[in-house]
Amino acid sequence: MNKAAEIIKRFEKLASERGTWESHWQEIAERVLPRYAETFFTTTAEQTKGEKRTEKMVDSTAGLALERFAAAMESMLTPRTQKWHRLIPDDPTLANDREVKLWFEQATNILFKQRYASRANYASQQHEVYMGLGAFGTSIMFVDDHDKGGLRYQATNVKEILFDLNHQGIVDTTYRKYSLSARQMQQRVDMGRWNSLPNEVTAVLEKEPDRRFDIIHCIRPRSEVDPSRADAKGKQFASYYICVQGQHELSEGGYDTMPYQISRYVTGPGEKYG
Repeated sequence: MNKAAEIIKRFEKLASERGTWESHWQEIAERVLPRYAETFFTTTAEQTKGEKRTEKMVDSTAGLALERFAAAMESMLTPRTQKWHRLIPDDPTLANDREVKLWFEQATNILFKQRYASRANYASQQHEVYMGLGAFGTSIMFVDDHDKGGLRYQATNVKEILFDLNHQGIVDTTYRKYSLSARQMQQRVDMGRWNSLPNEVTAVLEKEPDRRFDIIHCIRPRSEVDPSRADAKGKQFASYYICVQGQHELSEGGYDTMPYQISRYVTGPGEKYG
């Protein structure tokens, strides 16, 4: 079994374990967060864009409460007008060194400048994460490199994400399934993000550039890390992009830390999702 087929098989197994959750989330979306309604049982291509989705929202109380929840979370935890955290050294003996303090202060300033840059899109995406957390109990932020430099934040629909925990209950494996058009996939190749496209995509690229294909992004701990290497083989987490059609591996990369930040409000005993 090749790597792409193995990743798809693992994804399908995790997906089969989560059907009950998706039924709950669909009911919540219809009544509390209607813009997410119908996303849990349809693909992106099947959804009717711009369709009204408020038919089952019989009362606005829950929706208004959710907005206030997100606003309160943002004002208390990540206020846009303040530096809401700072970097400090692990060694407490260095904390009193003036040069060290100045270095960490500068690093903190750079981090906030990158995070709140217009193309990073952090503030709006963080608000969306709080909305998802209040509505579904689980929310996800994807942090990646922007194509033009810096950071790019993307709030991700919980429907797209499957994850697993390590022996300490920490998320160490994620699978995200979403779709891209053939044109968008070619753009990833042109930018050097992906190595090649499957024949199923190249065959329609010219005549049907808007035809969509399913992508699985898999992040999991790398079994063998070579700390002497600066490329993907030296990263703690392996990253694979797979095209489901054709079971084609688009690229292999890596991350030093988990790029999908998964928040869970309250979890039941023995359960992964909030």
